[in-house]
Amino acid sequence: MIQYELLHDSAAGVRLRVIPRCHGHDRRCGVTVSTVENSVRFTYDSFDLEGSVVGGKVGEGSASCPTSPSPTLHHGMDAARLVQEVTRLYRQRNKMARMTRKAELRVLASLKRRKQGEDGGGEEEEGGREVDWAAESARARQSLLEADQTASAHELHYRLLLEAARTKAASTTAQVAATMDKFMKSQQQLVKSSFSSLPPEKYRQQTVGEVLKRQQQVQEQLQQARSSYFSLMLKKQRQEEELQTRQEVAEDQVSTSEMLRLVVETEAYTEEAAIQENNILTYKSSLTNMTATINKRTQRKKELSAQVDEAQARVNKLKIQLKQEKERLNELAKKQSSSRRKSSQLEPSSRLLLDPLLARDLKDKLVLRTTLEDELHRLKQVCCRGTASHSPPR
Repeated sequence: MIQYELLHDSAAGVRLRVIPRCHGHDRRCGVTVSTVENSVRFTYDSFDLEGSVVGGKVGEGSASCPTSPSPTLHHGMDAARLVQEVTRLYRQRNKMARMTRKAELRVLASLKRRKQGEDGGGEEEEGGREVDWAAESARARQSLLEADQTASAHELHYRLLLEAARTKAASTTAQVAATMDKFMKSQQQLVKSSFSSLPPEKYRQQTVGEVLKRQQQVQEQLQQARSSYFSLMLKKQRQEEELQTRQEVAEDQVSTSEMLRLVVETEAYTEEAAIQENNILTYKSSLTNMTATINKRTQRKKELSAQVDEAQARVNKLKIQLKQEKERLNELAKKQSSSRRKSSQLEPSSRLLLDPLLARDLKDKLVLRTTLEDELHRLKQVCCRGTASHSPPR
């Protein structure tokens, strides 16, 4: 959508200024495409004019055009949001290309008509006097700057009026709210005092009547305050609508001598958009690489965490085994101390039985003794039988 405004000037005649309505705010010396906060922003400003530019938030003054385009990419952006913003910028670029083509056709048609008119008028001039195009261009540029300054002054004036109206409405609202709070507190105190202490029987009816009358007065005052508040709100809303309408009319007024410059700026903007597209692809590839690296590091961190947990489990198991061994050694130490204490109380002969080597040696000797006694007894029996067989009978 291209909007026009006819500006009358004594030096340059009737001028028509064209500005595309982009997403964001209009810039009088360039094209600005801005997206939501914490997303990609592209700004293109082509020429530095000797005029002030009013744009941005309400209440801000005039500011000069930035001299160099600088894209801003935030590292904390979401990939889906980045893709969405890139798609939106592609659509905006296509829209700007269509607008540029239409503006070029209009400019060519206007130049052709102007050239035909100048050729026809030049034949009627006496002496073939040539036109001073440099002076005409300087006068047109000066008138353009004056028109821009006038529009900026009007816009600043409207914004100051809007801010004053908003400030006045806010103060009035605060006063009405304070008055309402005061009325409510006084009414609460009145009701509290009327119910806390009962008046005497003689003046009770008169007191109740005064309380009811006071309550009715408070309600009337409250209703009057509300009606005044709503009337002020309606007046404020009407003034804001009027100021907004005037501001939109002032913003839609653009000069015509900007059409050639708009064509050049649009071509430069198209080139800048291509550069920004390459930058976006580069940043997207770097973002993909960073995502892959982060995934690898996350996987490695998970593996290390699993290994640490396994080692911790082993350490806990070894601690439990060490604790069990310590308990067993303590039990053996207790048993050894008790056996030593008991052995110290026994006799030396019985104490030998406590030594395993001496006990085994003693057992072997006892077995050997038993064996020798049996063998000796057998030999004695054999000797007795032999003696009995060799002795003469009686």
